[in-house]
Amino acid sequence: MSHSEPPAAAAPASHRWLDRWTRRVRAAIRALPAWPFFLGLVLAFAACSFAGRVVSERPPFENFVRFFAPIQPQRYFHPTASQLVAHVRQTVPASKTLVLVGGASYFRGTGQNPGELWTLELQRQLGPRYAVVNFATDQADLTAFAGVVFSILAREYPKILYVANGNVASAAPVDGGADYRYLFWDAYYKGLLPPSVADAPAVHALRRQHLRDPAALAVHAGRWLDQAAYACDLWTWLGYRNVFTVWTDAHRDAPFAPRRLAREADDPGLRESQQALRRDAAYVAHSEQHARTFARTGLMPEKSGHWIPNPTHWTRFAEECRAMFPEDLRPKCLVVLLRANPFFQQTLTAAERRRTDQIYQLGQDTYEQAGYQVLALRPEEFTADDYLDGGHFLASGGAKVARAVALHLEDLARARERPLPLAHPRGGPVELAVMLPKNRAPRQETLLAVLQGQTAEVLSVEYLPDETARLVYRAGPNAAPRFSPPFVAPNFSTVHSLRLSLGSLYPRTTLDTGGQLSPADLAPLKSWLLVRLDERPFWELPLEPREAPRGEVFLGVNPLAPLPGAQFTGTFHLAERRPFTSRSLRRDEIAGGRLQLVITETMAGRSFPLATTGQAGAGDLLFVRLTAQGNAVFGYDHWGSPALLSPEIPLGFVTAHTVEFKLPALAGPFATPELTVLVDGKIVWQQRVPFYRPAPAHIYFGQNPIGATSAEPALPNATVDGVLVPSWRG
Repeated sequence: MSHSEPPAAAAPASHRWLDRWTRRVRAAIRALPAWPFFLGLVLAFAACSFAGRVVSERPPFENFVRFFAPIQPQRYFHPTASQLVAHVRQTVPASKTLVLVGGASYFRGTGQNPGELWTLELQRQLGPRYAVVNFATDQADLTAFAGVVFSILAREYPKILYVANGNVASAAPVDGGADYRYLFWDAYYKGLLPPSVADAPAVHALRRQHLRDPAALAVHAGRWLDQAAYACDLWTWLGYRNVFTVWTDAHRDAPFAPRRLAREADDPGLRESQQALRRDAAYVAHSEQHARTFARTGLMPEKSGHWIPNPTHWTRFAEECRAMFPEDLRPKCLVVLLRANPFFQQTLTAAERRRTDQIYQLGQDTYEQAGYQVLALRPEEFTADDYLDGGHFLASGGAKVARAVALHLEDLARARERPLPLAHPRGGPVELAVMLPKNRAPRQETLLAVLQGQTAEVLSVEYLPDETARLVYRAGPNAAPRFSPPFVAPNFSTVHSLRLSLGSLYPRTTLDTGGQLSPADLAPLKSWLLVRLDERPFWELPLEPREAPRGEVFLGVNPLAPLPGAQFTGTFHLAERRPFTSRSLRRDEIAGGRLQLVITETMAGRSFPLATTGQAGAGDLLFVRLTAQGNAVFGYDHWGSPALLSPEIPLGFVTAHTVEFKLPALAGPFATPELTVLVDGKIVWQQRVPFYRPAPAHIYFGQNPIGATSAEPALPNATVDGVLVPSWRG
């Protein structure tokens, strides 16, 4: 120090005191052993892990109906696979048929208020034997989120069914994609997935790919650690029950409030939103352009200008479908194919509409060939008012979806029922699997005969040219034949499945059913021929009710046939009876009728019934009035009101015409009350009409049993050859 520098100032006494105590604390800490600190860390980690495992087995949600924004990953709430599985385990007994609903916002119920959700209607229609759980979430693919829960629970719920909306032209990645992959890998690393999923080649290939992607690698690292820590389960539980710790702008007014306090309120302005979107020119243009773009998906143009399927696209789609779920799970998946709002497709050309139908058919066929169950909703079953926007359903549309899904699920349940011997007293429909013979010389052969004394109700097959065939029904030995539409029947290459319901297969009275059927259930079963061909409705024929006791069933032979050549020469691969139930006949799904009509000169100046619904005092009648020139005027008689008449339609004598009609009394509860009549495939009359809703047994074709004065009691020279069912594809 130089003599010119001033001496250093002494430190204040308070600072010297603080320094002494700091040195003493440091010395004391250095003197302590390290193991208590690290033991505390280990114990704290173990306690949190234990707590996470405990809460992972408890259902986290209160009064759960569906996922909505505050409890979805889009707002940083990430329920784990363990918690979703726990919710189902604690709320659904294993004895019930679990219907797990997945997919995107269409099935989550966007456009429907909580109390009018389509899955609530689905539960109501299916009844207490089923339990419907809606795990659909916004922007989720077929395999995402609920698809993971389905894969886990398929081993525990033997009657589980997974219902989700599917993309008609592209499949989902096996882990559900970037937004929801966390849940799949959470289940993977916790060992919750069945071996058929966890060990699938597609899963291993995807995992190797993810380990080279930094964003995906972070997901894998976190879920790998969480298989021991269960930290995500604990955090999610606390975030729902006690305090939420992640900021979101949507919850800035109460950022730490637990998510259980969030409530989903009704939106009274859904109809106003619908109308606003229709007036939004940009939205309309975008939706219509999307529809036009979709009409080229998976297709390629030929030089002639026609569009044909692109084999590369559909081969890849088929491979993706097989990779989504293992083979043992696919039959338990019901893929529902939804159509877009027709309001935003008005500018599509006829060619674009045909291509759209073709794409949906190709997509359905691809799913079915991969082993999935498929329900393709028909666009004509919905109106623009059933939609909120381009694709989300309002309550009316959701109810139609619920109805279609419920019917399909019940059909699947009946298909799994234990078969019965052909002569079983509780037996109803007969199920056959047949291969038609190589010799296709024109002739008829018996498939099934029900003998009652000296008469027999017989169903035969008639071989036609060009590898086609049709079914033939006779109510007795001297009865006129009734013919089905033709169907393609290649030699040897196809085994056809047939489900046959004839009146003689059922008991005469309800007492003989052991109380299983009511009179209202039994009457229509005994007065209809129902045929499903290759798992699809094919032929439905109204018959005269048969009061004789149930007869003896003969397979492939008619014991009363005058010629032995009527015996079936093909091969039966299966012949079983199914239990009869009150739901064996879908009377509420018949929309109208189809008949072949020949006008003779003796019919001129007279009126004849085409269809009658209801009963005297509360019935409706569709009739045809014939002129002296052979023309027809169709009429509609609503009991208590003047008859409505169509314009005069030229027909002519002798020539056979196909007359089709759809009646509002037979349509679904949300259908437009419109009568439609077609002659030879062309619409000749459309009319909004009043109607009475008939009971299932009070539907008659070609008859006027209610005594309406606008037509005679019966229609001669006509054969009702089929009934139009809405689920049929065009």
